[in-house]
Amino acid sequence: MPVRVRVAKLGVAVVLVVFALSVQPAHARGPSTKQERTKIIALIRSLESDPLNANANATRTSLVAWATELPEIQFHRCGDLLALDRYPYAREINDQVFLSGVAFTLERQDEMRNPGAAYLAGVEGALRMYEALRRSRPDAQSAVLDDLLRKRDSGQLASHIDQLAGQQCPTSKRILIAFPAAIAVDLILGALIGWLFARDRRRQQTSAALQWVVFGCAAYYAAAVAALHVLEPDWDPRYRFVSEYQWSDHGTLATTTFFVFALAVLTVALMLRSARLGFGVLVMAAIGICIAGIFRGFPLHDIGSALGLPGLVLATFLVSWRFRMWPGLVIGLMMLVALVTFFADIGMPGVQQRIFIALCWVWLVIVARQCPTRNVAK
Repeated sequence: MPVRVRVAKLGVAVVLVVFALSVQPAHARGPSTKQERTKIIALIRSLESDPLNANANATRTSLVAWATELPEIQFHRCGDLLALDRYPYAREINDQVFLSGVAFTLERQDEMRNPGAAYLAGVEGALRMYEALRRSRPDAQSAVLDDLLRKRDSGQLASHIDQLAGQQCPTSKRILIAFPAAIAVDLILGALIGWLFARDRRRQQTSAALQWVVFGCAAYYAAAVAALHVLEPDWDPRYRFVSEYQWSDHGTLATTTFFVFALAVLTVALMLRSARLGFGVLVMAAIGICIAGIFRGFPLHDIGSALGLPGLVLATFLVSWRFRMWPGLVIGLMMLVALVTFFADIGMPGVQQRIFIALCWVWLVIVARQCPTRNVAK
């Protein structure tokens, strides 16, 4: 049996396995609903004012477990932030730092990815709890917390907590590892796919009908995403990613956008089989987007996104350079800037992600429109 046939069958088998594993893990869940947020915020605030009521411990435990599973809570639960050694209510205070930070995050979508603001809000909530404890319990006095109260009253608390968080709870640098690792995987596997399945440019025959597949996918994607914004007005698109709509009441519609996006990328790849490496990287990007669509939760959704989105940027540069499409190189640079800024949570990541996706579609449509004539010319 020819090598290419065996590889093709293996690829089909892999796809079937991925679909078979598409049931989400039991612990995976989506962003909070409006009803959940209203209830949870009220419970957290009640613990600040009445930290030792009859149900406080059970409420606190369930809230911490719930918030730990919530994907929109981006800041790290930092138990060593205040260093309350031997303080009799250290567990309650430390839990409240986390929970008050959660309440702040749920109230402020614009600060969802700002760990420093969450830590500050958490400490402020814990200090309100401390003041309630101090009024009712004679053993609740703490020199550390008294010092924080003085800093709060003098306006120095924000800078102090920012310094403490930098020392005790450093921000994860996953993007510095994930981004180049994803590019490397896309390059290696893309080169393998290009070697196995690419065609010599003299044998390449591109059907103009494939253009309409890309155009149709672009129209569907734009209409579906616009509809999701109208159907889910509670989520601020400036700070929420498009993929989060998969967890909404209209999650099926959101999921279809991933497969439509992947279909357009794969169609352009088939139109560019003479590009070899560019073709292979586009195929890898389509596979990554499909994985992100199949799996809504961490880690497989994130792995798929890490393969798909950087792969699209890389393919944009490779294909645009290969066919001397200078506007494509400009679009690629703009895509790179948008990708880095929304992965790094700079500014309004929801807006930057949507700009990135829009640029991807512009590039796909341009390439699909020019591809038949360019392949003949080349």
